[in-house]
Amino acid sequence: MRVAWGRVEMPWQLWQPNQAQDPTAAAWQGQLHPHVRESMEMAQKLSKRDIPIILSAWSAPPWAVVGTPVNGSGPGPDGKWGNPLNPTNLQASYKSIADYIQYLKDQYGVDVALFSFNESDLGINIRQTSQEHAQLIKELGAYFASRGLKTKLLLGDNSDSNSYEFMNSALQDASTHPYIGAVSFHSWRGWETETLQKWSAAAEQLRLPLIVGEGSIDAQAWGYPSIFLEPTYALEEISLYTRLLAVCQPLTILQWQLTADYSPMAGGGIFGDNTPLRPTQRFWNLKQLAATPQDVMALPITADRPDVSAAALGNSEKGKYVVHLVNNGATRRVTLTGVPATVKKLRVYTTDKARAMQKGKPVRVRKGTVQFTLDASSYTTFMKE
Repeated sequence: MRVAWGRVEMPWQLWQPNQAQDPTAAAWQGQLHPHVRESMEMAQKLSKRDIPIILSAWSAPPWAVVGTPVNGSGPGPDGKWGNPLNPTNLQASYKSIADYIQYLKDQYGVDVALFSFNESDLGINIRQTSQEHAQLIKELGAYFASRGLKTKLLLGDNSDSNSYEFMNSALQDASTHPYIGAVSFHSWRGWETETLQKWSAAAEQLRLPLIVGEGSIDAQAWGYPSIFLEPTYALEEISLYTRLLAVCQPLTILQWQLTADYSPMAGGGIFGDNTPLRPTQRFWNLKQLAATPQDVMALPITADRPDVSAAALGNSEKGKYVVHLVNNGATRRVTLTGVPATVKKLRVYTTDKARAMQKGKPVRVRKGTVQFTLDASSYTTFMKE
């Protein structure tokens, strides 16, 4: 498991607004658009921290799509979201994207691991069918390879998990598989176990990682930001993440997003709050989750109460184990069984509306069993390193 991945915008519409333009030559001549430069500098900053980069394009230049680009947050005059790629300009589109990735490598020293069009199943803001998505993967993937670029494509990167059929054409077309680097969906909707299992099954079929490319529970929460301070919102968000770990075994969950629009911080001018900048309960939930040791794999775990979410991860060779429990109900006594015999004691951390990843008294393991009290409406982690 590796939590630290970076998802960076590719402002494609600003990189090459005119098809006749040579964007690389313009960039070398100092004509790089400020927003493009800022995006590339962000990729560089993450790359210097050894964080792999996912490059995602939300919008396309007018010449690359059919119709007038719909780059807002709603459907166009025809009732559809986004625009399909212009089939007569596909090769020019592939070259433009590859030129961007090559310039990012040459000028900023960034190797892009994965590329996607953001939520193209829905049309935010490039729209594709399942068949067009498969075509993009094999054609753009082959073009990347012909240019000597190691960049591969995300399968999916869907707007939520419900539209899993969007993957089918590529899954069924073996010629796409060499160019897929990971499977991705966004966690806004579709949290049923059977739905989430569709994504883990796709990743297992391809023997590739599953990535939650945007993680959280409400894509419109920025419109009523006081909800970010509600303990119920914080608990529901971390409860979902725990379920994702247990059901999907994702390589990483990319929090959407660590900016002012969805900030896990409060104050400092965020949403007009000029009190001192401070972490919220959501911040501590994320910090506690991120404390999961590296090099651990998902382990099977079940909870016999529907309002308890549970995930377990471990590495028997290195003796690392962690159990995440989110109690969405009342205080209860819990018995945890099946703990490896080598584990004699577990460290405890709890986050809730009153505690911020607070370290508790260690619990002893006896014959593979631990008994403890799980506090109401809390997120508790048990860890052995």
